[in-house]
Amino acid sequence: MFKAVLFDLDNTLLDFLTFKKETAKAAAKAMVKQGFPEEEIKVYGKIFSVYDVKGIEYQKTFYEVVKQYNLEVNLAEKIQQAGILAYLQRKSEVLRSYPMVKPTLKKLREIGLKLGIISDAPRNKAW
Repeated sequence: MFKAVLFDLDNTLLDFLTFKKETAKAAAKAMVKQGFPEEEIKVYGKIFSVYDVKGIEYQKTFYEVVKQYNLEVNLAEKIQQAGILAYLQRKSEVLRSYPMVKPTLKKLREIGLKLGIISDAPRNKAW
């Protein structure tokens, strides 16, 4: 008989991929609005190119995107910060569990199973 169930966090309990896509779109739009010399769709692609190389949890993604253009420092920082702010704002709007997660976890607890979460995400991000 099972006594416990462990779940991965990202793309099991949380719709992580939708979250990353939506936040990247918001960041790209904000960056272009602040003067980034590229089309939104290309900035979006560059964000995911950094994720492909550095990892999807990489903390300097927008810096990596902006630095490729050798922009004047103040403009580069303004664009980077616009991307970060848009990412964080959109994150709170779109980061959600999948629809059946809460009722499933509730049912598993009701039948007496212990529940746990495992993740390869950085601990401070997983919290």
